[in-house]
Amino acid sequence: MRSYRRHCGRQVLVTSGDTTFAGRLVDARRHQLELAAAHLVAEDGSRTPLEGQLIVEGAGVRWVQVL
Repeated sequence: MRSYRRHCGRQVLVTSGDTTFAGRLVDARRHQLELAAAHLVAEDGSRTPLEGQLIVEGAGVRWVQVL
């Protein structure tokens, strides 16, 4: 996950399990990604805002796209 540290401050899409989140990458630690202003992205592309910081554990991350 540390390889994403250079992308801090950029918008990302993160897929963990069957769930996709969008947000601004705040921190990338060894086994987790931290997103601010995160949204839950539905299959139809609609977004539901989430409150606070979102921490995604690295073991569950299947895919990350830097936008």
